[in-house]
Amino acid sequence: MKKYFCMFLILILMCANVFPFRTAAAAAAASDKYLITEKGVGDFVLGERIPASAEGFEITEEKQPGGEGEDETVYVVSEKGEKALEIMPDYPEETVIFEIMIFSDGFHTEEGIKVGAALEDLVRAYPQYSLWYTYISDMFVFDAEGRSGTQFLLDGESFAGKQDLYSGDSVQLSLEDFKPGTKITSIRIYRTRE
Repeated sequence: MKKYFCMFLILILMCANVFPFRTAAAAAAASDKYLITEKGVGDFVLGERIPASAEGFEITEEKQPGGEGEDETVYVVSEKGEKALEIMPDYPEETVIFEIMIFSDGFHTEEGIKVGAALEDLVRAYPQYSLWYTYISDMFVFDAEGRSGTQFLLDGESFAGKQDLYSGDSVQLSLEDFKPGTKITSIRIYRTRE
């Protein structure tokens, strides 16, 4: 009997090392780091200062060509060497977050929607929506009703519609205009002016 008890105890200790126990608070904090809300993503909050650092991420400042021939500052947030986010500051105050572009499939909404999810998943999660294209920024956009300041950007290669995409600044589309399995390529959240 003592032999079985010792083996059982050893097994429990081994499992504890392989599958460490986490407190509810630690689990919530870890999941919040990757949660996309209308207010931001983890430590990156719209309208707040751009953090100098964030646990598990590397933040670098880059200059990218902007409108009117001037370079614009963009903050690239990487995780494990891969670009996860781009943060665009609110001008003229370059230390406040105006927009976040999400490129990593590690981030998700409360409904489980993330980069790489299918258009059909979006429709199930957000049945009230609009689909449109803008040639100004060359984006195919899924706007979920009730999700202010969030746009799910779709793979343009999956557009199969017949509309003239240059007939206006914004052209309304339908689900049938896209091939089955069309994927989200990025998610844009931005600060709305109230």
